[in-house]
Amino acid sequence: MKKNLFGFLSAMLMAFVCVSLTACGGDDGDGGGGVSGGTGSGSVGGNGISFSYNRGYFYAQAGKNGKTDYIIMLYNCDYFTAIQRHDASMLPNELQSMTITFPAEGSTSAVPTGEFTPFEALTVSITKEQLLAGEEHGKQYGGGSSTAPVKITKNGDTYTISFDEIDFVNVLNGNHSVVFSSGFTYTGTLAPVPEGYFSVK
Repeated sequence: MKKNLFGFLSAMLMAFVCVSLTACGGDDGDGGGGVSGGTGSGSVGGNGISFSYNRGYFYAQAGKNGKTDYIIMLYNCDYFTAIQRHDASMLPNELQSMTITFPAEGSTSAVPTGEFTPFEALTVSITKEQLLAGEEHGKQYGGGSSTAPVKITKNGDTYTISFDEIDFVNVLNGNHSVVFSSGFTYTGTLAPVPEGYFSVK
């Protein structure tokens, strides 16, 4: 498991909220603008912990060995529209997100279909109050597999993204203890992350 990748992903997920919403404090941005994410449904959890998602985005860039690095980002709100409008009222009281990352052959303009290994998944949960106070961590649980794949199919514009049960560990404590085990399925559309929001180094 790549601790540095989990650290990057959690910072990527939350930095835009902490900077954009705290700095502007309300809907003084472009008013009616925004980039709505894809819509769908998915959930993950266990051991009394539950996360659910209804918006989907993806980002891709050239990776190593001729492959493309893909990041699928799922949220429980219209995340990037809230950021673009600088409007904290669009965020739920608890922001939940999941990123699924994997390398594959393909273009940067669309998510490929097939079965891909290795992959990693990170869930983050943080309250709006924590975000507006400048907190960037919340609760973070990560997992992945180098043998069992993340599976992606597509019917029209609708993706089904799934993986079999994996262990999710507490990313923020030193011993990375297992918190819950869960499989996952998201069914819905995916929108590209708006250009210029970030670049994976």
